[in-house]
Amino acid sequence: MIAPMFVAMHVWGTQVASYHHLIRRLAPEANPRHVEAWMLRKRATLDDLPADRFRHEVLLALTGIAEYTPQQLEELARSYGL
Repeated sequence: MIAPMFVAMHVWGTQVASYHHLIRRLAPEANPRHVEAWMLRKRATLDDLPADRFRHEVLLALTGIAEYTPQQLEELARSYGL
């Protein structure tokens, strides 16, 4: 069986674009670079996350990033090349 995230990446194009697209759909109020960077703190890649786990991780990231300044979040995103 193909993982849901792989299917999404195949349909939407590049990894970064697909993560940002998915994050925007799940959390339109958030900067997708900040959310993705927060999620990457715990894992090397997001490729292996099934869709339900990805959603859960986005919600956790929203809680986490709320405690940091935009400058800190920009530094975090840049540290992951985002």
